[in-house]
Amino acid sequence: MRAMLVCVLNFGLAACGAASPTPATPATAPTAVAVACEQPPAPLLLAWPVADDCTTATLACRKQCAAHQAEACYQLALHAERANHLTTARAFYHQACMGGHASGCTNYAAYAYRFGNVMAAPCIRPFFVAACDAADSYGCGMAVLVDLRNAKDAAARQALALTAREQCARIGGFTCDVLANMLSEAIMPPLDSNEAAAARRRACETGAPQACGAATP
Repeated sequence: MRAMLVCVLNFGLAACGAASPTPATPATAPTAVAVACEQPPAPLLLAWPVADDCTTATLACRKQCAAHQAEACYQLALHAERANHLTTARAFYHQACMGGHASGCTNYAAYAYRFGNVMAAPCIRPFFVAACDAADSYGCGMAVLVDLRNAKDAAARQALALTAREQCARIGGFTCDVLANMLSEAIMPPLDSNEAAAARRRACETGAPQACGAATP
């Protein structure tokens, strides 16, 4: 039941298997449920000083995180992620985000997006947008992808591709990889035959290593 509820929240009943049988007694019409969304703090910062004693998940690093030093929480999240302790990683990303860490907000929201919990339906986008406002390219790219998933028509998809093009030029990184994929899927016409390859190259050169294998030298 929990898995079905998550599916319905994210994709709608039609995408989650057969509809439920009609009850024998007419049911009361469903009412909309208001969801109170947690909001990211403002402003977020992209650049943080390296936290002392956080090259490993030391007690000193944990104490810094507990004292609301956002970079320490972010580093602890990375350590937990490398150890495949994903629940712990997400909790530390959340602490980093609430301390004003832009990449912490991006990664926290990405966990919700990936695992599809209740937050992912109405509440995930503000975290990506806030991180994007702080020039986090992954936040920008993820905000475009979330909106693309909900785009109603070709005009809306083209508008998002234009947003990705502007962000790629301004910030670089992951949002350039998103642009390249949108061009490859013909969401909008390229400026020229080399635009998608150029976007992947820029992504690779500005902090999105996943684009490097596909980038044309």
